[in-house]
Amino acid sequence: MSDSILIPLVPSREAIARFFRERAPLPVKEAADLLGWPWPKLLSRAREEEAIVGEDLVTWEEVAFWLLQAWPRAWLLETLGEHATLIPPELHLTRVTWELPLYVVRAMERQAVLQRRERDDVHGTDVQEYVAELLHLAIDEETSATFRGDRSFLDAFDYPDHGGETDG
Repeated sequence: MSDSILIPLVPSREAIARFFRERAPLPVKEAADLLGWPWPKLLSRAREEEAIVGEDLVTWEEVAFWLLQAWPRAWLLETLGEHATLIPPELHLTRVTWELPLYVVRAMERQAVLQRRERDDVHGTDVQEYVAELLHLAIDEETSATFRGDRSFLDAFDYPDHGGETDG
């Protein structure tokens, strides 16, 4: 990892809303700007994921997946404002009131910082984002299968691959 820190330019509300509204492949440099990544990195990652279409376009689904991981969800939803309806409702945040052992909370807070230091594809060290990602990955096939007829759950769980088209 490099010693220099690059602070990404924050995409505009209009750019994010247009991306979710139009659901179209993006030119590499435009996708990189939306994600706050250097464009050579995005191009390399898109090639690895076989997400390049045409000359230099990145599939909408891949950019959407990366976008939801790159920026803190609370910031993204707040920035979108009334356009947040373009993201499936069950990807929106809800407060939970679980009680956990203090050592678990402390460890997750520390681990979130340590893990984020190693990643240059996400912006921020929010424990909330980190724990949400861990919990998403912990949902097993048996559990997700019980939601088979629940479009709202599936739109969020499989987003953006399941469709996730919402009115807005």
